[in-house]
Amino acid sequence: MQCVLSVAGPAQQTEPVKRVVALKFIKAGMMHCCFNFQRHQLSAAKPRGACESADTLQNMGRFDESEAGFRQCLSVMEKVPVAQMKTWGGLQRRTNARLAWVLAKTQRPREAEQYYTKALKQAVDELAGSPKNAELRIGVSGIQHRLALVLQDTQEAENLLCESIARAGEVVADFPHTAHYRMILIDRNLDLSRLS
Repeated sequence: MQCVLSVAGPAQQTEPVKRVVALKFIKAGMMHCCFNFQRHQLSAAKPRGACESADTLQNMGRFDESEAGFRQCLSVMEKVPVAQMKTWGGLQRRTNARLAWVLAKTQRPREAEQYYTKALKQAVDELAGSPKNAELRIGVSGIQHRLALVLQDTQEAENLLCESIARAGEVVADFPHTAHYRMILIDRNLDLSRLS
């Protein structure tokens, strides 16, 4: 793989300079990620690292390995005391949602629905403890949105999407100058128009 870079200096050079991208370093980074995943998945005390490695595998499109990593993380987290889980800031919720995304991406909507439902319940429980937290509110809205997309063409999907829009609208009303929240609201509305 080569990258062409044009260099324009005082002599107004127009000749492109070719730089070779060292794929072996990229591949080495991927191997490092897999190595870290194997190391982290054995550690019940620190599932965050294993979850981050599974997330990286998901981003690389390695869905089978990512799914296995998320499932391993969830099985470890089920054995952890509730008091310790609270210090991890919604890691179990995010892991359920990420696993659901992988399942939806690999055409398994029923399994995805189960994990999105778990993630939504956990997110709503977290939100009850911090009802003014904008990121949690947008997080709940996002899970509702993705669950609605899995449940396409059902009344429940439309209801979830309407709830997601309402929740995102409240956040936009509270933070009208935050473009990110406004874009989320627009995205939800567009998906509602596609459902109808």
